[in-house]
Amino acid sequence: NFGKISLQFLHATLIPDGIDTLYFYKNYDDKYFVTHKINWSPNSNFELFIGEHIVYGSRSVDPNYLLPHTFYRITEHRLNDRDNALIYSGLNWKFHHNNFYFNFIFDELVPAEFFANPNDWRNKYAIQMGNSLKFNDAKATIEFVAVRPWMYTHKALPNKFSHNQVGLGFTNGSNLMQISTELNYEFNDFSFDTNCIYLKQGGIGNDFSINYNDRPDDVAVWFAGEITEKIILQQTVNWLINKNQKIKCGLAKKFLDEDDL
Repeated sequence: NFGKISLQFLHATLIPDGIDTLYFYKNYDDKYFVTHKINWSPNSNFELFIGEHIVYGSRSVDPNYLLPHTFYRITEHRLNDRDNALIYSGLNWKFHHNNFYFNFIFDELVPAEFFANPNDWRNKYAIQMGNSLKFNDAKATIEFVAVRPWMYTHKALPNKFSHNQVGLGFTNGSNLMQISTELNYEFNDFSFDTNCIYLKQGGIGNDFSINYNDRPDDVAVWFAGEITEKIILQQTVNWLINKNQKIKCGLAKKFLDEDDL
């Protein structure tokens, strides 16, 4: 911590998705995740931050990524652009019972093509923004998420934005737009949660496991490929019996395109 500015750093070991099996021996390649974030908080109600993620593998721990204060994107470029670098920024702002949050992340963004050719496949970015309004014992939240095609993907298998076949990015993948609302209410030892999600997603470049070298062309438009639309409704009741035990009961309903519930 440096007054109103703070620096956070993490270096972690991940498990790659692919396994080479020979003579009943599983060969897991090396895979690592490193991130650092600079926070600026002038007061307890406002936070502005910027940071970087790096996923790299197929070698031992790289000392270049153990320095928390350096610019990792330049470091990755000097290492022959072989790692997966993502840059992010955002803010959290609390005011009048509201909690507004905004997150932006991009990967291989080409500034010269961002406005001249916005459908260039390299313009990979994601936006998340929402607001929670708290009143008495209830809280209402609305959120919007948009993720461009081919986000979280990479040409090298160990460098995908994932851990042990689970994506580390947005839960529903990429090439999508999603609007969700949620209502939370607490009453004594009970809490009630109602959530509604509308999701529209294209079938091309929508999963972290795809090698982006296999893309059909250099153009990536929103909702490219077969379009899927989903509406998901979820209700949950939680009963806190004591500080160590809780009972949860829920119901989820999903509408997929023109199919029935």
